[in-house]
Amino acid sequence: MTKLVSKHHVQGIIIKISYFLEQYLFKLWLKKHFLIIVQFATTLTPTKKRRKR
Repeated sequence: MTKLVSKHHVQGIIIKISYFLEQYLFKLWLKKHFLIIVQFATTLTPTKKRRKR
């Protein structure tokens, strides 16, 4: 029973840490790749409109 509780507790801590890390890394990634994403989006939208069959 104690093993289960401790395992669950550790799992919860890992989930919290990974969540915060994910948020942080995602923000960093967004800052780095924001311009690239915008460029990609702007280049993607006209091709979609043009390719109407």
